[in-house]
Amino acid sequence: MKNFIYIFLSLIFLQTSFLFGIINSQPNEYNIVPLLKKIEDGKISEVKVEAEILLNKFPDDPSIIFLNAILNENGEDALKNFQLIFNNFPKSNYADASMFRAYSYYYSLGAYKRAGELLERLKSDYPTSPYIRNADRDIPDEEDKWTDVKQTETTEKKGEIKNFNFTIQVGAFTNDKNAKVLINKLENEGYETSSTQRNVGGTLFTVVHAGKFVTRQEANIELENLKNNLLIIGHIVPIEKEDN
Repeated sequence: MKNFIYIFLSLIFLQTSFLFGIINSQPNEYNIVPLLKKIEDGKISEVKVEAEILLNKFPDDPSIIFLNAILNENGEDALKNFQLIFNNFPKSNYADASMFRAYSYYYSLGAYKRAGELLERLKSDYPTSPYIRNADRDIPDEEDKWTDVKQTETTEKKGEIKNFNFTIQVGAFTNDKNAKVLINKLENEGYETSSTQRNVGGTLFTVVHAGKFVTRQEANIELENLKNNLLIIGHIVPIEKEDN
């Protein structure tokens, strides 16, 4: 399953990698197309080793940063590198792909305002990018509201918090194993957790949530606790319960 996810991820950007990575390759940018092809062929472990060596050798090469970002199973860590590429290396062969990946991450978290900003920037900065068609969709006016009736019913049976209105999204992962690691970490600290999957632009994210809160003020307090005690940057999400 992990290999399938990686291969599926690679197919999204391979379309443009082969078209632009070779034809328009910049002199100071390493050609990672052969490594992308290896990912497509399922040789992910092999590429990880090569990518780490290349990153140590060429730490400021945007193509190498991009390669390591797509291999990174932690969505937040990968996001930082994608943002680094299109902000600091806007002429990189992978700048538009990085912006699309950042857009997909924010959309998966329900941070639609930020996702919409990135989509408009993608259209403006890279008007011929083939990723625009993959990303172009109706962006909701409101930030995401999490709906999970099954989890709501389970909580009510436990008699814990029946009328909770908020939760905190604490991460998004392309590898379910890493999502479970975070869930275990949070549960060991006493947090109630849940997760849901979202398919954005062909990428399947496992989104992890922590806690259930009646008021936004309570959620804000716990948001700061997560940041200060566990170094976790979260995002408060209103819960929209379906009518029975």
